[in-house]
Amino acid sequence: MNKEIFKTRRGRLAKPADTVNDAGGKAYSMTAKQYLAKYALVGMFQDSYYTSASLQLDRLLEVLPEVPPEFIAKTALYSRQKGFLKDVPSALLAWLAAHDLEHFHLVFDQVANNALMVKRTAHMIRTGMFGRKSFGTSVRRAFQQWLVSRSYQQLFKDSVGGELTIKDLIRLTHPKPKKKMQEELFRYLLGEKCDEENLPGLVQHFEKFKRNPRKDHIPNVPFQMLTGSALPDAVWKEIARNAPWHMTRMNLNTFVRHGVFKGRGGKTLINLVAKRLKDPKQVKWSRCFPYQLFMAYLASEDNVPVAITNALQDALELATQHVPEYGDSVVVCPDVSGSMFGPVSQNSKVTYTQIAGLFTSAIIRNNPNACVLPFSTTVHKISFNPRDSVMTNAKKLAMSCGATDCTAPLQHMLKEKIRADLVIYVSDNQSWYHKHSPVSGVWEEYKSKNSKAKLVCIDISTNHTYQVPSTHSDVMNVSGFNDNVFRLINMFTKGEIEGDALVAEIEDVEL
Repeated sequence: MNKEIFKTRRGRLAKPADTVNDAGGKAYSMTAKQYLAKYALVGMFQDSYYTSASLQLDRLLEVLPEVPPEFIAKTALYSRQKGFLKDVPSALLAWLAAHDLEHFHLVFDQVANNALMVKRTAHMIRTGMFGRKSFGTSVRRAFQQWLVSRSYQQLFKDSVGGELTIKDLIRLTHPKPKKKMQEELFRYLLGEKCDEENLPGLVQHFEKFKRNPRKDHIPNVPFQMLTGSALPDAVWKEIARNAPWHMTRMNLNTFVRHGVFKGRGGKTLINLVAKRLKDPKQVKWSRCFPYQLFMAYLASEDNVPVAITNALQDALELATQHVPEYGDSVVVCPDVSGSMFGPVSQNSKVTYTQIAGLFTSAIIRNNPNACVLPFSTTVHKISFNPRDSVMTNAKKLAMSCGATDCTAPLQHMLKEKIRADLVIYVSDNQSWYHKHSPVSGVWEEYKSKNSKAKLVCIDISTNHTYQVPSTHSDVMNVSGFNDNVFRLINMFTKGEIEGDALVAEIEDVEL
């Protein structure tokens, strides 16, 4: 018998690849629901290493007609409440406004749950990209109701910023004011002549402050409304003293430029801001992603006080401390190939590699016996100490190592006879270097030697393919880079959910 012909073939049970990914490598296609569910947690309509923002939008528009409106509404709600995204849920609302008014109204208030989301949804509709450019009577009514039900003070604060402003929204929807003060506020926001004495107290306070800015007379308005005026240093110090958590995180360099941390009271403000940033209650309330804190740390200029940059690292530790324990036999495989070196968005310094580093660091913090196998076309040897800070370990993976072969970690594990109950990939899944098949074939071989093993593929990019199809009961494909991913992995390891977890999670959303 010819043993070369009749030898056992690696991955013989694996389903053949049916498409190619954006890098040109063999891969598995997604269903329309799977792609929409995935995009709900990673979509930002931003250029990435392999795809453009316009291509992502084209793919989304192709998928939406293939998905029931109810699932689209649930996805919009899930994307906003679980993924905390803005662009994707706004885009899905805009599509529903043009194609299914019943489901648009069912989720409008829950998805457009603040002024930014309302303005962004209105802007998405006005682009005409989702099926209609005008609001129409029914959609206009939803925006009118939001405008007239908003408190006077809140609507005034909402007037700052946005691609489409509150002024634009009033002009487009023509809301009917219920009271004289609301009528005067609408006039004020439209830039029309109004009676200042009949305006809400906060608006009067703001107008007086603009004429005479004093640190003991700062109105309680958004930070951006104050930056249009030439403010004394003493006023800037007072702004920093009273800034909310998110505003503080996002404006550290601005505070530095205005001398907030220098001169009289500077040291006191340094301690105050540092204490605010690392306050466990405020970090939890903020629902801030670890990568946002990492981005704030990277964006901090050299003259930001060390106590404050250290506080950002403390906040990052807090933001990742709820990662579950997955057992004693865990292998984490972060992708460090060239495509991972690109930024997650055009305006961000954070790369996909750094996000992979954050995931890996967070996992080994609560799973100290986990084995880490960074890979590109081969596995790279990097030493990790689970007792080091998340920031320190994440930086170790901030590299760019060429091409991508997602089979490399499993091939290494087979060669070195590394047994694992759980293998976690953190990648953009743009594998193309392998010569035979995607990960699926090598996974079949690994499973033949480790029958209890489970595989989790975390996709942190916006591509439209899998490396292992979700039909495998022992494989879960999950997308995103927030704490929800850790929860889904925990449920999967316990057998509480199956491989196509995101679709199932969205299906369970109640409208």
